[in-house]
Amino acid sequence: MIRCAWTPLAEVLAEPNAGDMIRAYSDELSPLDEPADPDWPAMAAMEARGEYRIWACHVEGTLAGYIAFLIQPHLDYKGLLFAFTPQHYLSSAFRDKHELLGWRMWKSAIPALRELGVRFLMSHDSSKRSLLPFMLALDARPIGCVYLKEL
Repeated sequence: MIRCAWTPLAEVLAEPNAGDMIRAYSDELSPLDEPADPDWPAMAAMEARGEYRIWACHVEGTLAGYIAFLIQPHLDYKGLLFAFTPQHYLSSAFRDKHELLGWRMWKSAIPALRELGVRFLMSHDSSKRSLLPFMLALDARPIGCVYLKEL
């Protein structure tokens, strides 16, 4: 059984494979040559304010993937609620084994975001593993590029 739903940060962190997934994301997809060092207290504080939500996907009760959203009005459009994705990952153990699981995770998050009043979803992509097929299948359009420069 596949279940995707809003899941509190504390519940995600209590999952036996959560730490492995965070390290795997850093190893596989992060553009930084730095070990992951999540700021859990900051995420918990944002979650308490309703600004940080996790859409987690479980397969047969095991955490398979997640999309974290920062949900806030856009700074240039204060009347429009945006969801930005600072973190998203589908465990390699679940890729290509469950029909379109990654796409299903993203697709199921959209109505859940609408229920929160979100009008726009903005997500970054990885140069190491593109989300372009997912985003195009969701009728999202590329609007630019994200750049990273170490200072």
